[in-house]
Formats: sequence, C-alpha cells, structure tokens
Amino acid sequence: MTRPVPKPVEKWLQGDRNLAALLRRCQLHERLLQIVRRHVPETLAPHCLACVLDGRGRLTLYVTSPVWASRLRYCQPSILAALRSDFPVRRFQVRVGLPDSIAHRPPPRAKIPSPAVVSELERSLSGLPDPQLRRSLGGLVAALRRRTGRRSQGDSSSRGTGLPM
Repeated sequence: MTRPVPKPVEKWLQGDRNLAALLRRCQLHERLLQIVRRHVPETLAPHCLACVLDGRGRLTLYVTSPVWASRLRYCQPSILAALRSDFPVRRFQVRVGLPDSIAHRPPPRAKIPSPAVVSELERSLSGLPDPQLRRSLGGLVAALRRRTGRRSQGDSSSRGTGLPM
C-alpha cells in the first residue's frame, strides 16, 4: 500500500485566491529586500531584516537597531534609485524591528556572584556605619546564600547573615 504524496504548501497557497495573493505579496517583499541589500554597503546588508511596500508607495525597511537605521537613512537615494525603475516607491522610511533570534530569546538568567564574593560582602557588613544599609546588604547576602544553598559564616541556620545588624 503506497502512501499518497503530500501536496507542497506552495500548491495549497496557489489553489486559494486569497492565499495566492498573500504568497505573491510575500515574494514581492522578499525581492525588495534582496534589492535593498544589494544597494547598501556590505556592512549594512545583514542588518536589513525586512521590506514592506504598502499600497500608497511607502517602502518601510526594518533593521536590527537604531544605529543601523540611522546609517541606512543615508543610503536612501541609492535605494530609491534602484527600486523606482521597477516598483512604485514614492516614500522611504526605516524602522527598527527585532530579529527572530532576539524576539524569541529566553530572558537572561540571573548572575549569582561566586561564594568568595558573597563572603566578602558578608565580611563588609560590620564596617558599615548606616544600620539601614547594613540591614539591606545583610538581606542581599542572606538571599544569595539561600540561592546558592550555602550557609552564612558562623551561622548554624540557613537564615540570617551570621553577623549582628
């Protein structure tokens, strides 16, 4: 018994009038992006993420950061000259967008200081003249000790800093 060969996604997209129009629009935007990348300095091309041409002739170029957006604005005349012969571009704007690798990146993990740094913080508590600062720093040390699973110096419990506040 042979399994039926699945229909390629592109065939599905072309079979529906609305999906076919969407596919053509995506292909147009990809073609615009390739042209833009060819007409900007080599160092700027990787920072061009996407191009969108709306129905009023406004081309929006999405880039990775404000720094690159600023630099790419200087390329506007050459980009427009390259596009206007084949596309109805009237206006050009640059916007900052996030690349997928950043947009879907998990939040950074908290950086826990080494046990030596935590011990040094704990030793510095006794030299602090301000009692409120001493309590706050003592709370930080206690939280770091709990986070690392280590007990305070001279403390038999897992709470506190082991030093008088």
